[in-house]
Order: sequence, then C-alpha cells, then structure tokens
Amino acid sequence: MRIDIIVVTRDEIMHEYIGLRKAASIPRESRQKNFPSHAIVNVASFFYSNVDKTSEFHAYISRLRHASDFIIMLYEYELQKDLDRYFDCLFTTSYETHSDMNTHNYMSMMLSKTAKSFNIFYRYFSDQKFTKIMLLPLKNFEASELVRLRGLFRARITSATFPKELEDRLAELRRRQTPKKFSTYQTVYLRDDGDRYFSYGNERHSQVESQVPPHSLECGFNSCFRFGMKYDATRHFNVSQAKPRDKIAGQFWNCHGSLQTVPPQSHINMFPNDFIA
Repeated sequence: MRIDIIVVTRDEIMHEYIGLRKAASIPRESRQKNFPSHAIVNVASFFYSNVDKTSEFHAYISRLRHASDFIIMLYEYELQKDLDRYFDCLFTTSYETHSDMNTHNYMSMMLSKTAKSFNIFYRYFSDQKFTKIMLLPLKNFEASELVRLRGLFRARITSATFPKELEDRLAELRRRQTPKKFSTYQTVYLRDDGDRYFSYGNERHSQVESQVPPHSLECGFNSCFRFGMKYDATRHFNVSQAKPRDKIAGQFWNCHGSLQTVPPQSHINMFPNDFIA
C-alpha cells in the first residue's frame, strides 16, 4: 500500500522544511501507530506560488492517481477556493499560515492529527458494509445525511470530534438500508429521499468514461478516488424504483455537473462519481 501526503504551500520555509524532512515530518510514534505496517508513506510539498498553479498542480496529482492507494492533502487555508475540486476525491485538511508555533512543532501536530483521522477512516472504508455508503453518488443520492458526511470530510477531519461524527454520519446512512417491499429478492438497498433504490453491484459490464472533453479533469480522479482512498473503478450502483416493473427515468446529474436525461428503463448504471453508463 502506498500513501502519499502532499503539503500545498506558498511559503518557501514550509516547502523547504517538508522537502528536507519528508516522511520524518510525521512523528515516529504517530507513523507507527496510525499507518499500516506494510504501507509505504511518502510526504512531499508542492510549492503553490502566487502565479496560477492550478494546471500544474492537477498534473502533479494526476501522476499520483496511477501509483498511489491513498492521497492526503494538507493545504493553506487561503488556497481553499483554488483546491476545492479535490475535496471529494482526496483526504483533505487545511492549516493556518499564521501560528505562534514554529514550523517543526506545528506540522508535527497537524500531521499527527491527520494520521490519526486517516487510521479511523481507513478502518471504516476497509469494511464492505461501510464502503458502499462512502461511495454513494454524491450528486444524485438525495439525503441530508450524505450532505453532512461530505461536509465532515471537507472541514473537520482534524477535529477532536471527527471519530464520533464519522460514526454518527455512517450510522445515519445505514438506517437507509432496506429491501424492496414489492420484491421477492432479499437484496438490501440504500433508499434516498426520491424513493430511488441504490444497490452497489458486483457486475463489471459497464465502464466509466473520463475523456476530456466532454468530461472535466476531476471526472477522472473522482472515478477512482473517494475521500483519499482508491476504489474499484469498474463497479457501479444499480439505481431503480421500488416496484420491479416500474421504470426509472428523468433528469440526473452527471459526473461533470450537467443534467442528463435518462429514458425509461429497468435501472440505471451509475458509478460512484455520478457517471451514467
């Protein structure tokens, strides 16, 4: 398992510090306690100068996509708007640029907190009963509980309340699990507020697309990473109505944020990144 931790900074001192310390930026006790013993942990910095670095950073992250199993991004809070496209696919947290602590102590603290939260999240994501919840299509599964889960990963992974909040958010979504009343099959679905039933299938007869254009750059990344963890990009959800004979149809959000009209059919093949096959 390869874990890549990227510190995105505009500060030359921070850039130099992470560049010299690398994985040693994380206190040894935290590394040993929070990362799997077989994991290769890489820590690097990306110098995000005042010149627009958006395209360069995306190319940098895209190279990691093929080699990494988990990607963590710590970024300066002031860069939030530039980097918000990565908040659903990477394990992200911001840090303050103005601190009373020196660089070594501050980053030791931030990286230790991040590692601890990674450890908690990794255990949940590795459990299949939670994996399918974590991978629900964020644009099309209508549920306030999923909005809250998404918000947790966007803003509070280094908070002391993260473990309890994560447990609570997942428990809320698990309560949406139900079989279909009008079906003889015992398949368990996740039902959203639109009374649509989502089942994470094992079949691999469809393939996600991410060619630019028409897709955006983040479509490809979201097709294989969720909250930092790489997932099986060949599996999708089957989305259907409650009654077996009822067809599902209508307008659904696609992976790059446009509405797509789906004609009546027995079910929709929908990938975690909202791509509709």
